[in-house]
Amino acid sequence: MFHGLLKEAPDIRTARNGLLGYITEMSRQLSHESHRLEPLEYSLQNQCLLTFRKIISFRSERLTQFSIVKVLWHLAHEEYDRLPDDLNDGFFEEMIHLFLGMQGKSGIYDQERYPTFVDFHGREASILRSDQLDEMAQKCLASMRRYPTGLDEDIQKIRAQNRRRILKYFRATEADWEDYRWHLRHVVRNSDRLAALVTLREEEKTAIDKAKAGRLPFGITPYTVSLMDKEPSRRRDHAIRAQVIPPLDYVEFM
Repeated sequence: MFHGLLKEAPDIRTARNGLLGYITEMSRQLSHESHRLEPLEYSLQNQCLLTFRKIISFRSERLTQFSIVKVLWHLAHEEYDRLPDDLNDGFFEEMIHLFLGMQGKSGIYDQERYPTFVDFHGREASILRSDQLDEMAQKCLASMRRYPTGLDEDIQKIRAQNRRRILKYFRATEADWEDYRWHLRHVVRNSDRLAALVTLREEEKTAIDKAKAGRLPFGITPYTVSLMDKEPSRRRDHAIRAQVIPPLDYVEFM
């Protein structure tokens, strides 16, 4: 249906109006036929329709300087030479899954068990639902335990060592460490100082230097530095470094 709308549209404006009308109709039908879908699939289809409506809006195109409708229209008319040069496989995978989601065919929940509690009422249904939530929580905890956290004993020892090393560098005391004003006065604002406290990869150092040269804000408190491993393996501190050290491609783009 999407392909037919795009193929028959004589121009991009008509294509957009056709897609918006079709999405509106799909949303209307979905509201009357929710019983035919697994609840999570129904919710996902709603979200996909809403997402697609947003990304083909004029506002989205103005903000991103990119037109999804134009790309789809050229694809439908097999005008491949008019497509942007930087489209990659990831873009097309995203669009394929979005279209499947809009049709209630994501396949994500095909293996999900039908919840037994919906066939019961009152206390019996509540107990079954509680058991299901307990099972889900145990699965989440099992997944979370695969990754180190700041509550792990060995991580706490490493961060205590980091704290002592940082205090020695700044010639500060434990009392200073407990004073937030001390941290604000000693924010690390360049790669040389950060490299004196933790080992940086060359790409990380370059990103920081370019950010500074381009007047992009950069600053890390000593406390946040203490959450990083001294070595740049990113095995345990990937999330921390990713939050405070800007990616090189981002810096270059900005």
